[in-house]
Amino acid sequence: MTDAQILLVGAGNMGGAMLRGWLAAGMRAEQVTVVSPSMRAMPDGVRVVASIPADTFDIVVLALKPQQLPE
Repeated sequence: MTDAQILLVGAGNMGGAMLRGWLAAGMRAEQVTVVSPSMRAMPDGVRVVASIPADTFDIVVLALKPQQLPE
């Protein structure tokens, strides 16, 4: 598995399923930052933030409904 730093925007049904799959495939939890305005619980080691951080990421995944994009 690569050492890429991933920003996952949204961790509802779709984003949560992707995250679980990545972790099950061997990705380290420390590689993933999740943007979740509700600050819902994530697997141990996954960083959770309420808004998009100023950090640099190798991969950005949008996992939210299209009507949520303006928010």
